Amino acid sequence: WAILVITIGLVFILEFINSSLEQIVDLVIPEIKEKPKVAKDVAAAGVLVSAIVAILVAAFLFLPKII
Repeated sequence: WAILVITIGLVFILEFINSSLEQIVDLVIPEIKEKPKVAKDVAAAGVLVSAIVAILVAAFLFLPKII
């Protein structure tokens, strides 16, 4: 259970970091440019990967009990 809680917490932490990064980029560079867009996309991809890992951890923990 502790591992699952940690991975879910990691997803939330990365989402907070992603949201703050997007806000900072929007403040510093209000116009749309390619490099800030890439930075936002990479941060969002990090959140996606962490969410997928959390799902895999949950599946690893719960599927043996379900099946």
